[in-house]
Amino acid sequence: MAAFMGISYLNTSRCHFLHKRQFVIDKKTSKFLNVFPFSRNNSHISVDSKKPNSGPRCLAENQFTSGKERLEFAPVDWSEGSPVKELVFQRDEREEPETRVDVGYDRRCEEALNNHICVEYTASYVYHGLFAFFNRDTVALPGFAKYFNEQSLEERQHAHEFIQYQNARGGRVVLKPIALPEMGFESVNATSDVLYAMDLHLQLEKYVYRKLLQLHKVATETEDVQLQDFVEKYLEHQVGAIKVAAEYVAQIKRVGTGHGVYDIDRKLL
Repeated sequence: MAAFMGISYLNTSRCHFLHKRQFVIDKKTSKFLNVFPFSRNNSHISVDSKKPNSGPRCLAENQFTSGKERLEFAPVDWSEGSPVKELVFQRDEREEPETRVDVGYDRRCEEALNNHICVEYTASYVYHGLFAFFNRDTVALPGFAKYFNEQSLEERQHAHEFIQYQNARGGRVVLKPIALPEMGFESVNATSDVLYAMDLHLQLEKYVYRKLLQLHKVATETEDVQLQDFVEKYLEHQVGAIKVAAEYVAQIKRVGTGHGVYDIDRKLL
């Protein structure tokens, strides 16, 4: 569509034109658009069905235009207390904001989320330690080593996702020290180390679940519905993870820590 813009404004005595070419709307109807600057008192947009003889014309010259062909904006009350002011888009006037995506993110949620990022990294670190143990030549259970390495990567991925969410909400990520539980493989004989590791795995998944509940509670107290929804996805995942870990503990106890452990290791591999 070939288009030319004509912009004009009306003062007390005559029209001053910023451009002398028309804006052709439709070749079939030959309609032309005159655009008048918006003001808080009176603003108009008029569409002429007849081609003007010369240049764009002011609204005062378009008296022949019918009501159906002219769109008028009524005067707006901009005074303080006017309900209209609440409907108007307001720009962020802060010159150097800490974040440009904050739409009411409570600092309690920010702190709780940083704490949970630490929880996810703690779980990942413990699982990596379990991987290192089962990967030793004197233990030589590659299936369990593979399983715990995958668990470590999964927890790290969760921490990564929580970091992304923190940034998306305008919070500041603060990585905290990792508090590791004691793992006493030195005092466990070679036939029961798998059962010990799987039970530790079960307790760790329960620990992460309880920490997610704490994060969800903070989101509820601050009425942050979006954070509640985000956390609930991980709560659902944790329920499944707890069930899997509990089943492995039951299976190891049923088959014993001898050849039965070797058979489970082959399946995990």
